[in-house]
Amino acid sequence: MRRLFSASLFALVYFVCLQATALATTPCDFDGDGMSELVVVNLNDHGTYDWTAFNPRLLSSRIIAQSLGSPVSKLIPGNWIDRGKAIAAIVDPVGPRASDRATWTVKSIDYLGGVAVSKNLGRSGDIIIQGGDYDGNGITDSLILKRTTGMLGLRVNYFLSGYNGNNLGRERLYKALGSPFRDKNFFFSPDGRSDYLAVLQRRGAAYRALLLKPFTDSPQVFDVGTLPGGVHVPWVMKQGPGRADLLAFSTVRGGETQIVVKSLAGREIYRSRAPGTDGVSVGDFLSDPGWEIGIENGETVTIINPLTRVSRSVTRPPGKMVRCISNQTIK
Repeated sequence: MRRLFSASLFALVYFVCLQATALATTPCDFDGDGMSELVVVNLNDHGTYDWTAFNPRLLSSRIIAQSLGSPVSKLIPGNWIDRGKAIAAIVDPVGPRASDRATWTVKSIDYLGGVAVSKNLGRSGDIIIQGGDYDGNGITDSLILKRTTGMLGLRVNYFLSGYNGNNLGRERLYKALGSPFRDKNFFFSPDGRSDYLAVLQRRGAAYRALLLKPFTDSPQVFDVGTLPGGVHVPWVMKQGPGRADLLAFSTVRGGETQIVVKSLAGREIYRSRAPGTDGVSVGDFLSDPGWEIGIENGETVTIINPLTRVSRSVTRPPGKMVRCISNQTIK
């Protein structure tokens, strides 16, 4: 497929490649070994969640946080404090007043002795996009999309920028980048070093992706091409520094999850299906090169590497699965 960007955008990407040196973080890496774990939460007797990380390579589990979050919380783990380790995090609902903000809390058995630390961000109706590293420093960024008349408000939040309880990060208004409150939003790296805000749009039978590096002005537009019928959820798959991410599309049909993996230029890399309708996770679960896709079927997770075609099924601990890459609306 044809890439639709100008010479000036070539220059922008080239400049970013020269400047960005850090690598995007591995999602759900709670032990710092550079590989992802599967995360489940279970409701305890206090009505709050206990968090467990399951290592699909070693088939072992460890508690990573206790009594953090409840069924009304948004669960948003990530590398919020340390680029080498993920920690548990939640966003609690917004209060009843128009001035109220959501409360974002992080907790780790390795950080401050397991003490929970909170700050405020976002208001009702905002969208949190997690799992990206837009500035390439190895720390997960929380990008907040805010509705505003005829414009799109972006806020990038840094948890380490001060625990003052009201730091909302930098904010800037843009002309609408597609329809971010209707289309799918995610982070995507075209150079394998730093992430851009991406919006997936459908145009008839075909799809396209709009990419915007936060706090620049001109989006890049890429043709993704056609996809099989159904409602598609995009999942970003890292390939490593200097290599563009891949896009995995999942859709549920007839008791199975169908997966199609494409390059940003629309070339099909992989197509398969596996039993299960309970969701998809992505991460570096088994081995390089690149990330794998985990298809959930109850407590069984089928992990597939689309580049090597290696597939492995594991049985995870019981509980509610938590994904380290998603977007969620604050309510």
